[in-house]
Amino acid sequence: MDSQNRWAHFLSIAKHAHTATFLATALTIAVMHTPNGPSITFMRIPTHLQTASLSLNVPWPQSLTVYHWYLVSFMLLSILSAVGVRRLHRSFWQSFTKATSLANGVLLGTVVLFFVGELVSYRQLDATGVEAAAFYSVVFAAFAGVNLLTYVVARHEATTRANGPRVLRELLQ
Repeated sequence: MDSQNRWAHFLSIAKHAHTATFLATALTIAVMHTPNGPSITFMRIPTHLQTASLSLNVPWPQSLTVYHWYLVSFMLLSILSAVGVRRLHRSFWQSFTKATSLANGVLLGTVVLFFVGELVSYRQLDATGVEAAAFYSVVFAAFAGVNLLTYVVARHEATTRANGPRVLRELLQ
């Protein structure tokens, strides 16, 4: 596979990954708001945060507010990044997509650190807490990976477009 086809393949993966991110997020939010069921208890972030806030000495309403800000920011940045990845042929969208992907990657990285920190901390987690921390560490690390891939593809597109005329001139000489 030559370089051009490889980057086109990465771009296609980034587009499909953003679609999968939306579906996974929507499914997760739907599951978190369904009636209680013992098999999906570990997927309830608000319940997990309520338990975690007690041991971290953080008031429950504040941790829920931070959770909502993170969720809204994640969704907004994901939507903007998904729109941008489909319009990378324009330089504005290349820069915009790089910025939104990088911001979302940093945001998701802090969430991953929170959940991994819970796994390696000294406080005792019940079985549901361990399941939630492990599950969301993997999920948010995958979402951060999608944003990293999007950033790399957008950066490559910007570099290719910027160097395109110079490379064409060199080929014609």
